[in-house]
Amino acid sequence: MQWLSLDTKVQTADTIFRGLIDEDEGAYCRFELLCCLAKEAADIDPERWQGHLVSATFRPLTVEDFARAYAYTGRNRVTKMQDAVLKLQAYGLLEWCKEHACWLIVDWFRWFKKSAKPSTERVQRYRARLKDKQPETKETFQEGPVATRPPYPTLPNPTPKPPQGERPAGIQSPPEGPDAENPSEPLDEREAERMNLPASTDKSKLSAFITVAQQLKLRQRCAGALQSIDPVLGARAREKLFREILEVLPPKGYEHTPQHWATLIANAIDSGVDEVKHSQTKVKFPADMALSIASRIVGEALSEYAA
Repeated sequence: MQWLSLDTKVQTADTIFRGLIDEDEGAYCRFELLCCLAKEAADIDPERWQGHLVSATFRPLTVEDFARAYAYTGRNRVTKMQDAVLKLQAYGLLEWCKEHACWLIVDWFRWFKKSAKPSTERVQRYRARLKDKQPETKETFQEGPVATRPPYPTLPNPTPKPPQGERPAGIQSPPEGPDAENPSEPLDEREAERMNLPASTDKSKLSAFITVAQQLKLRQRCAGALQSIDPVLGARAREKLFREILEVLPPKGYEHTPQHWATLIANAIDSGVDEVKHSQTKVKFPADMALSIASRIVGEALSEYAA
C-alpha cells in the first residue's frame, strides 16, 4: 500500500496538467499509478531513487510492468498504457533517464507531499496496532430520566439569497484558476518552456504541429462554443472534438501556418453552432449536430484545396 497526496493546486492552476485531464482522463489516472510505483522505490533507497520507475529489486520497470500494475485488465491494456506514456512524455511529466535506463517522473517532489516516515514503515506500524488492539467493551444502556432540551433562541430572519446567476453588488465571483490566454498566475520558466513545446509527437495529428499553449486555446474556444448549445457536453461529443476534428491535418501544400488551419477548424465549429442555434427544429443532441456540420465544412475545405 502506498499513500499518495497530489498537490491540488496543480490540477486547478496548472494549465498543462488540466490539458492532460481534458485530453485523456485515463492518462491522468495512470500518472497517479506511476507516482505510487516511484514512491515505492524511493522508500527503499531514498538516496538513489527519487522519481525513478524501478522495482523493489531496482530493475527498470517497462510499459508492460505498468500495465500489469494498473487496475485496467482489458486486452489492449498495454496499448493504452503506451499511449498514456507518450502523452505524459509529450506534456513533460515523464522522461527517459539515460543514467539508470529507466523512466523518470519530472519534478518528482512536486507531485506528492513527502512524509517524515516512509509509507512502508507506516503500514507496518498500522498493521501491528491492529493486531495488538483488544476488542473494546460496549457501554450498556441505562434507562434514566429523559433530559429536556432548552428552547431555541429566536433568530432573526436570514437575508434572502440572490437569484441564481446574480450576485450582490461589491461581491466578486471567486477565481477558477488561470486562463490559458490570460493567466492570473505567472508561469515559471520551466512551465513556460513546456507551453512552447509541440502538443503531440504523432505526426499524423494536427497537435504535432502546434504548441501546447495553442492547443489549449483551441480546445477551450471550441468546447466553450459547444457548451453554449449543450452545457453538459457528452463524452461522445468531447471524444469526436478532441480526437477527430481538432486533429485533422491541413491539406498537402497548404500555404498558411498550421495555426491558421486550426483557426479555420474553430471557425467551422462556430458555424455549426450558429446553424444549430438558428435551427427551427429541436435537436436532441445539439453538440453532435454542430460537430457533424463542422466536419462537413472542414471536408469541403479539404476537397476545394485538393481540387
